[in-house]
Amino acid sequence: MKKTIKKIFAVVLALALTATAALAADQSNAKESVQAAAETITEKYNTASLQYALIDNGKVTLSGNAGFYSKTENRAVTSRTMYGIGSVSKMFTAAAAMKLVDLGRLDLDKPVVTYIPEFNMKDDRYKKITARMLLNHSSGLYGTTFQNASLFDDNDRSAHDNLLSHLSTQKLKADPGAFSVYCNDGFSLLELLVERISGKTFSEFIEENFSKPLGLINTKTPLDAFDKTGLAKTYSPLFENALPADTIDAIGAGGLYSTAEELCKFGEMLIGSNPIIFSESSVEKMQQPEYKNGIWPDETENGIGYGLGWDSVDLAPFNEYGIKAVSKGGDTMFYHASLIALPEYNLVASVLSSSGSSTVDGILATKILLEALKQKGVIKDINYVKTFNPPVKAEMPQELKQYAGLYGATGATVNITMENSELKISFPAGSGLPEQIYLYTGDNKFTSKDGSATLKFVRERNGLTYLQVKNYITLPGIGQSVMTTYNCEKLDKNKLGEDVINSWKNRNGKKYFVINEKATSQAYISAPFTKLTVDLDNGYSFGCKIADKNYAENVLQIPVVNGRDCFDLNFSEKNGVEYLKSNADLMICENGLVPIWSGNKSVCTIGAEGYTKWYKVPDYIKNKTMTVAVPKNASFAVYTGDGRCVNYSAVSNKNETVLPQNGYIAFIGNAGAAFDVSLR
Repeated sequence: MKKTIKKIFAVVLALALTATAALAADQSNAKESVQAAAETITEKYNTASLQYALIDNGKVTLSGNAGFYSKTENRAVTSRTMYGIGSVSKMFTAAAAMKLVDLGRLDLDKPVVTYIPEFNMKDDRYKKITARMLLNHSSGLYGTTFQNASLFDDNDRSAHDNLLSHLSTQKLKADPGAFSVYCNDGFSLLELLVERISGKTFSEFIEENFSKPLGLINTKTPLDAFDKTGLAKTYSPLFENALPADTIDAIGAGGLYSTAEELCKFGEMLIGSNPIIFSESSVEKMQQPEYKNGIWPDETENGIGYGLGWDSVDLAPFNEYGIKAVSKGGDTMFYHASLIALPEYNLVASVLSSSGSSTVDGILATKILLEALKQKGVIKDINYVKTFNPPVKAEMPQELKQYAGLYGATGATVNITMENSELKISFPAGSGLPEQIYLYTGDNKFTSKDGSATLKFVRERNGLTYLQVKNYITLPGIGQSVMTTYNCEKLDKNKLGEDVINSWKNRNGKKYFVINEKATSQAYISAPFTKLTVDLDNGYSFGCKIADKNYAENVLQIPVVNGRDCFDLNFSEKNGVEYLKSNADLMICENGLVPIWSGNKSVCTIGAEGYTKWYKVPDYIKNKTMTVAVPKNASFAVYTGDGRCVNYSAVSNKNETVLPQNGYIAFIGNAGAAFDVSLR
């Protein structure tokens, strides 16, 4: 009997050791696969560095990185290197709101004005906006009021301090609660709400309620004191040197820094592994499919489906395996992030990067989690990546032609035509965008020539017609993501009077230069001017419906993402110079720019309003070297005629520039700032 027991024990032990060895081999293979994918991203997808982590039931089981910390320093990226997490910061804001719910100090369904009485807008419907609507992106707010919010190494608070003032000049784009569409301002408003209720700054609230209890020592806001050399370096193709610290001062919408491991720890709390900090009730509420409360595409396979804070509460491809996944992505101009969690399995993955995109980060985070599920035996194979064949053209029903016509999305209008079983999307003249062609393939759907995108028309219960697009993005060797959106909305042609036509015709193709951003603003590296495109045939400009000689208003009501960040266009004139105001942004028309002086020495002084002073580079001083003595808290920038930045002193720390032909110069500073300028 004892021999038999020993024999059985030996067999069981051998099987256990074999299983352990097999598991170790699987884990090793998974780690190698993830690391190889991370290195592919940094080598092929414009990503300077990348950091990833996986937490499995409270234990970090995978942590790694790829790419370089710095082009000039012999220093590696480590698990403690910090990255900006962009809009993943919204999960901290959502958690702060739900913490206040746990404490009985916030009712999600009471109007925001209950907590911020001075909040007001030009549209009386604002009184119906609740905290829940801010959290699920259904408030109806235009979207993003980020004046002086994206800065270089500057924790200025004007974006925070002026938010209510900016919102007071805006209207809503839809009834509160009508549909969910991504909205940064909702979370900036939540940041204020948390401060009003708690009596603490947002940074203090995050530190006391989340960072300290969870031991998040490398999770900070721009207002916290920390060693910024711990931040991963960021780069722009316009400059050789690393950029100053990426600083997003709309903190509740996108301003936190963290590491992949610490973000995973925070993610654990969000899915209920630490109920002492966060109640199970709040966890469950955050994971409810809030997006279903309003109009939404009728497609289950999607990368977006808003909960409270979460971008998706039933993320593809996990839902195809019958597994619930919640996710949040984030992008600043230079940092990117993805956080994905599987609540049923207590698995959380995070990927952070310098350069790149949150979409790419999310594809890698998906791969990490699927590898973990395979190791656990939850899934047999990782086979979610779909392949596509060129479409076969079918005969198109003639009734589909009723959907042809003018369509709009934020910032653009397009014309859709259908002939010979082909759908063509054409952009306005001057946009520089090529025509897109899709083939009719049956079942009222059109397909892209590579088969990866399908389109169909949907008439929603609000009476509006949308073009729905389902699109797969595939990264060979890494993975795939899918997004289903209402791409654009059918618009009526807007007939204009002759006097209105003449006013807007004169603006078509004109450049408008931003004048109310700070000397540290990222606007001066990315988009110093906007080139106005006017669709006179249909009566629209940048997707806005022209109302009169000086005003065009947003009329778009598009759920998901393509109706985000709406704006109106307001033109005015002062001293013979035209200005354009769009939400909080103020711009001067190129007609108001004068040639910079040609003398050897001169002084440029910022006026009493503190607006940026712009100049043209006349042909007779092209290729001359300009040297500028830059005063404190000021900067200057030089651009080619097409807007490419050749020097921005806030980034380069260089005070000399060779002036390009037909270029532009900006002097940026506070009122009274004086720049000594010399040419040689």
